[in-house]
Amino acid sequence: MTLLTERLNKLDACDKAILWIGNLTPEAAWKTCKVGAWMQWIVVALTLDDLYRHDYTHKLNKSIRRALRQKNTGLTPAERIRQVVTYKQVHELMLKRFSPLNKEL
Repeated sequence: MTLLTERLNKLDACDKAILWIGNLTPEAAWKTCKVGAWMQWIVVALTLDDLYRHDYTHKLNKSIRRALRQKNTGLTPAERIRQVVTYKQVHELMLKRFSPLNKEL
């Protein structure tokens, strides 16, 4: 089990997503994922208890929902999400959520 799959287990990710991740790095997973629902889920899961940055997380989630509502773009839902949420943003959320100061996980 990799650190990433361990963290996904702690967030109660679905088994299919964890199997897909395998040994991918977080960055490779974000850049190659084809399931928009998984991408949206990880952003929500990482920001659920983030009251300190509530405005930021709300805007991030709103951007995802707006991107997913766009039709006839020629892009998959995952590609549309990657247009509004960068790996850098997801990485920062992961660092905050799994920081040594966060005793919950």
